[in-house]
Amino acid sequence: MINSISLLLFIGMALVGCDSQEKSADIILIAPSFTMNADQPWASAVVIKGDKIIFVGDEQDAVLYQNSATQVIEMSGGMVLPGFIDSHVHLLWGGIEMNDCRLHDLKTPTQI
Repeated sequence: MINSISLLLFIGMALVGCDSQEKSADIILIAPSFTMNADQPWASAVVIKGDKIIFVGDEQDAVLYQNSATQVIEMSGGMVLPGFIDSHVHLLWGGIEMNDCRLHDLKTPTQI
């Protein structure tokens, strides 16, 4: 009898420590998302809670994190790119600058 009660108390205490936190999100972004993950290079949704990304995957799975306070942003025509820097780069300028003719360091007509 004492062993049974001890076992029940142990199981009860163990279950109290289990994570019962419900899935909830602050923001769900619905947009093509480049993940930089070789196993899953693209996703259709990103779920954010606080300052952390908690899910990256399909829109159908992302809505499982939605509650009445969740802001859903459908980025029609937009894209989510990873990084903490501005992804607005002009790749063309790199090639153009390589072809620039820089004359200001040349001192003589022969060098020109």
